[in-house]
Amino acid sequence: TYRLHCTKSGVHSLKLEVIARITKAEPWNQIAFTGPPASVASLKAEGSAGVEVELLSGALIEGGTAKAGSSIAGVIGADRVVSLRWQSKTTEIARKSLITVDTTASKSYSLTLFTETANDATGTVAFVPPQPIGIERESGTVSILADDMVVDVTTARDVRQVNAPSGTFYAYRFSARGFEVTGRARRIEPVLETATRVTARLEESRLVVAYALNLSVLKAGIYTAELTYPTNFNVTDVRGVNVEDWKAAGGKLKVNFTQRVLGTHRLDLTLEQANKTFPPQITVGAVRVTGATKETAFIGAAAAAGIRLKTEALTSSREIPIAQLSQRAGDEALAFTAEAPDWKLVLATERLPARVVAEVFNLVTVGDGIVGGSATIRFGILNQGIQEFKVRLPGHWKNVE
Repeated sequence: TYRLHCTKSGVHSLKLEVIARITKAEPWNQIAFTGPPASVASLKAEGSAGVEVELLSGALIEGGTAKAGSSIAGVIGADRVVSLRWQSKTTEIARKSLITVDTTASKSYSLTLFTETANDATGTVAFVPPQPIGIERESGTVSILADDMVVDVTTARDVRQVNAPSGTFYAYRFSARGFEVTGRARRIEPVLETATRVTARLEESRLVVAYALNLSVLKAGIYTAELTYPTNFNVTDVRGVNVEDWKAAGGKLKVNFTQRVLGTHRLDLTLEQANKTFPPQITVGAVRVTGATKETAFIGAAAAAGIRLKTEALTSSREIPIAQLSQRAGDEALAFTAEAPDWKLVLATERLPARVVAEVFNLVTVGDGIVGGSATIRFGILNQGIQEFKVRLPGHWKNVE
C-alpha cells in the first residue's frame, strides 16, 4: 500500500514500476493484474520488432479495429484488470545439429604398491618410485609429503615441477627414466603446553590428588608422553582417549597412545599417599610433562568432615578466592593458581574435636506399687566420628535394659 500526501493543490504525476508474473500458453506469453483504482485509466503496450501484442480486456483506442499489433493503446474496464498477451513472429531458422563424440577405447589397470626404506644418519632421502618392466613408454608424477618432518629437495634432475596437491610439499612430473629427486629430511620437534586442574582431598588415612591435565601438542604429533610426579605418591590411575598403556616408577610416568596425538588431549591422573597416622601437614606438588614450554595450574584443596586445612607455605603459586576456581567441587575450601611449572603447596591440617548433641524423650509409667518407663536418646554427631556413647542413669534404677 502506498499513501500519498499532497502538500499543495494542482495536478501531480506518479510513476510506479510493477513486475507481473508471466503465464505460458504456447505460443503466447500472457500477464494479468489489477491496476490502481481510477475512473478512467489508459493503457499503452509496446513490443519489440517482430512481437505481436494483443489486448485481452478493455477497449482499444489506437491501432485500428484489431486488438493486436506491435504497439497498442486502450482503456481498461471498470474491473481495472490489465490483461495482455504477446508472441514472436520471427521466422524460425533451421540449423544443422553439431554432434560431439568422446570415445575411450583403451584399457587400463591401476596397481598401488606400499614400500618403505630406512633413512640414513645424515637425513638424505632419495625419492625413487618402483619401475615397471617390459613397457614401451613411462611417465608419471613424484609427490613428496611427510608426517612431523620437513623435507628440503636438494636435487631435481630431468623432472618438471608442477603444482603440489593439497597436503604435499613438492610434486614433479617425469616423462622417462633416469631422473633423480633427492632431499634432506629433518624432524619437527613438537611444542607441548599444559593447563592442569588439580583437586587435593585429605581423608582420614590417605591423601588423594586428581590431575585433569589438558595437553596441547603443536606443530608435530607424539605417540608417547613422559611425566614427572612427586616421588612420595603412588600413581593409581591414568585415563584418557587413545591411552594404550602406562608405566610409573621412580617419579617417572610414561604414557603410550594408540595413535598419533596432535592438538588438545586430556589426561586424568590419580595419585595417592597413604598415612598410617594423621599428618600435621600435607604437601601437594606439580605433575610436569617433559619438554613442555608452558605449564599452568589451578589447584583446589578439600578435606573429609572433621578435618580443617590452612595455608602454610606456597612455592611459585598464590592463593585466590574460592569463587575464582573453575569447575569447583562442592567441598573444596582453598584455591590456588600457579603460572610456573614447579609449584608446590604446604597445607597445615587440624582434626576438629567431635561435637555431640543429644535429645532425650522420657516416658514414665506409674503402676500399683511400681514406677516404670523408658528413655529414647537421639544423638547428633558433628566434625568427628566416635566409638562409644556414655549415659548417666539414676542410681536407684533397677532392671535396666
